[in-house]
Amino acid sequence: MRGTIRLIIADQDFWLIVIAGLGFIADAVAERHLSILRIITIVAVVGLALSYIYRKLKLQREKKVPFLVVVGKSDEQYRDTLSQVEETLMRYRLGVPLLEKTFGLLREDWIFRRESPLPPNPTAWRETISKIDRRFWRLAERIPGRKVYHLFMNGPATLAMALGAVIGRRPEFIHYHFMPGTGTLPYHPVVDFRSETIPEGPHILKSRVDDYRLVRVSGMEQLDPDRCTQVAVAIHLAGHDPTGDVRQRVRADGHPVVTIESRFRGTIPLTADWIRLAREVATPLLEMMGREGVERLHLFLSAPLPVAFCVGVALGRFVRASVYNYFPEKGAYEEVFKLEEL
Repeated sequence: MRGTIRLIIADQDFWLIVIAGLGFIADAVAERHLSILRIITIVAVVGLALSYIYRKLKLQREKKVPFLVVVGKSDEQYRDTLSQVEETLMRYRLGVPLLEKTFGLLREDWIFRRESPLPPNPTAWRETISKIDRRFWRLAERIPGRKVYHLFMNGPATLAMALGAVIGRRPEFIHYHFMPGTGTLPYHPVVDFRSETIPEGPHILKSRVDDYRLVRVSGMEQLDPDRCTQVAVAIHLAGHDPTGDVRQRVRADGHPVVTIESRFRGTIPLTADWIRLAREVATPLLEMMGREGVERLHLFLSAPLPVAFCVGVALGRFVRASVYNYFPEKGAYEEVFKLEEL
């Protein structure tokens, strides 16, 4: 509370409101006449001051902090993404200007951009993931108290999985999904891990489901508990279906293939339970890694960014898993990182 009072007292805008209000009151007292216009003006200034104090108090209690990652997009695509995100922030009343002014943030403090696409080079991926990780936690350190992060991404789903593993473990967050043509704004909040929404927080993603309602899982029955093996996993929830690429890739070494497919026909609807969907994807992965004889998972991912992020949260950095990204120009998947090395 004392910190909030200090912030208010030190803020120039607050004193401008106070001085303006005192000026109107002094003018009315000097003329000993309160016209309707003066009364309305004084009430408006008092209301403005109270609204300002309320916003400051709310900001101290819960800070809505945006974090945007854009990778491999042109200047025009980046500007479009930024414009859409800022429009969404205004729609959901995320006071970014107030946040920037109060804590001295710059736009680059909450935005990470890499202009060039990530190449099929694991070193470049690890370096980029590390940079985003550092940017995120520097932002966290600069803003005191409780924070709810509003996450936006425009980049590979594979990168979203990695970021879930490195930054999604502890904080409360809301993840937005890009789906144009479904309302006035293209970004929609589909994953909400605020404490009042899900008290368990992101840790619930690590809890396994008892049945699969939103995905189909096949191939688990072929795993031999008496034989040490590596398992290729094709995760197909959107876009390019990796199953054919995976089967062709493992034909020579004979690794078993497990497939996880969405039960939704086409696009996953905004009304779906996205957290449940992520848990259903994560459950067989966690189960396989808990089986004796499974040495490593090889993950081939095609999924919406929020789901990929949540699966990354569920797996963390301690699961022995190699993750592959699809490169359209090569028409093939290439390994880009190991989760345990992030």
